[in-house]
Amino acid sequence: MELKLPPPLLFILSAILIYFLPQAEVYFIPKAFGYLFLLLSAIVGLMSVYAFFKEKTAFTPLDPTQTNKLVVQGIYRVSRNPMYLSLVLALMAWGIWLNSYFAILVIAGFMWYVDRFQIIPEERVLVQKFGKDFTDYQTKVRKWL
Repeated sequence: MELKLPPPLLFILSAILIYFLPQAEVYFIPKAFGYLFLLLSAIVGLMSVYAFFKEKTAFTPLDPTQTNKLVVQGIYRVSRNPMYLSLVLALMAWGIWLNSYFAILVIAGFMWYVDRFQIIPEERVLVQKFGKDFTDYQTKVRKWL
């Protein structure tokens, strides 16, 4: 598999990097938006995990072959990758709280890495496991949002 760093570890490393990058002296986005993004992150993350529990299938990012059912209900009707989207929203909240204008670069790098080394390999496995059902799903639902 092409996965180099699991998304949760990459998330932690990205959050640490944002913390140590320069911060603006004037707040360009009110901190309240950080709370909003954190709330959205929690909602999206919980909804995505709930969908897997409801369908009684595995959701480990380390081994997508454990998935025994294609989950397309709930939040998965809006995004094919809501778990990763929730991590992006949490990084956005963190960047806003820290007033880090460089956070956007870290978040873009996080999204690129997760797409290249997690989502693309994951989706290859899902095409092999679920065939046309998954390719039809890919055409109907966007990767991120």
